Amino acid sequence: MRLLVHLASANEELVALINEGYDAISTVRIEYLKRKDIGEYNDKNLNDLLEPVESWADKVVKALDKIFPTQLERHLFLDPEVPFGAVSGDYHYQSAMLRYGGEWYGGIDRLDHLEGRWRSLGLGRGADVARWTRTWQPFCYGSAGAGAGGPALDFFFSLRSPYSYLAFDRTLRLADHYAIPVRLRPVLPMVMRGLTVSRQKRMYILRDAAREARKLGIPFGRISDPVGRPVERGYALLDYADGHGRLREFLSCFFRAVWAEGVDAGTDAGLARIVERAGLNWDEARRRIGEESWRLRVEENQRLLAESGLWGVPSYRYGEI
Repeated sequence: MRLLVHLASANEELVALINEGYDAISTVRIEYLKRKDIGEYNDKNLNDLLEPVESWADKVVKALDKIFPTQLERHLFLDPEVPFGAVSGDYHYQSAMLRYGGEWYGGIDRLDHLEGRWRSLGLGRGADVARWTRTWQPFCYGSAGAGAGGPALDFFFSLRSPYSYLAFDRTLRLADHYAIPVRLRPVLPMVMRGLTVSRQKRMYILRDAAREARKLGIPFGRISDPVGRPVERGYALLDYADGHGRLREFLSCFFRAVWAEGVDAGTDAGLARIVERAGLNWDEARRRIGEESWRLRVEENQRLLAESGLWGVPSYRYGEI
């Protein structure tokens, strides 16, 4: 109930539902005491006693389904271990953040979400027309022109990064549009590199990634966290996929499987599904899973990432930039 009260501060439609919940609980309490006093309460009539609360709970689920379109978002808010600040509280783990109506917006990169919220409230002139879309739309619009081509783009990413997932296909599409070669540079997740990532940060990133995915029309939310063994098994197949000219396809399929379809890449069944969807042969690939040569490749990418003054992903290096 405390969580619903907190959420109602940003969604007035829940106020009536909260009041109904208190009434339902009071009704159950009163009925319990009455039956106990006259000796009619027992385990057999427990379901009948709880009927008002169960009816109210069904309404809560339906309301939350409307507020949180994905199971992931509902989990992030209702998880009692997540600090309120990670979702809608008065503090955040980084600076240059905007907060409105219980939601965080990360500087200019998220102003489109803030505008969308104001538009939904009918605020401002011309509220039916989105203005703040140039950071993401149109994308690869029109012809690349005669000046297409240039130095290779270094693309640093991690299979455990939801932002890398959202950026992967779009990055390749952008580079292809301008005929820019891409050097794919996978690195280990931060926690597998010995870096500390707070729970607050992890929860905000997931929630923000879900918001971005909805905007971009990218499937997201059925997650099987690939940290550890799944990432290592995926990276062990980099050379195999690259040797068959299917590295892009393999990585794209891996990303979608673990971030949108709940596929456990730490199992043979899960990884086989990814490999075959990428147009590769599982019987061949499974013999390469135990190889360790990928570690040298990933370590070199991490060295280059650090030399560029970067540590998080996705990150890019183009020429001297």
